[in-house]
Amino acid sequence: MIAVVEQGTARGSRIANLTIAGKTATAQNPHGLDHGWFIGFAPADKPEIVVGAIVEFARHGTAVAPLVSRAIAHYLGIDEQTASQLRVTLPNDSAPAPFQIPVLPDTVPPPPVIPVDTGVARPPTR
Repeated sequence: MIAVVEQGTARGSRIANLTIAGKTATAQNPHGLDHGWFIGFAPADKPEIVVGAIVEFARHGTAVAPLVSRAIAHYLGIDEQTASQLRVTLPNDSAPAPFQIPVLPDTVPPPPVIPVDTGVARPPTR
């Protein structure tokens, strides 16, 4: 899993002086662009944190890995300047572009939680 970040599909999410291990994935989407996943942990030799992300329509886990790496770096106290130097290359792009994490203002409410009816009988609530 270290090779995925050092040499493989998540190599655009490497951070200096931190060994991250992880796995990218792609979920096919019959309604549009594929969804990208990445789950990573660090430090690879003695993990302190595990972070995973799924981004709809990201096309591939390669596009998601920098998000996870920056979250890991933040948790481990790596300065923002080092972590912000991440670059990501999407599968069909010819040149890497700086990756920016969108920041929403505090006034934006979280999306609603919609209960899913699984068909399984639940005990009545009191």
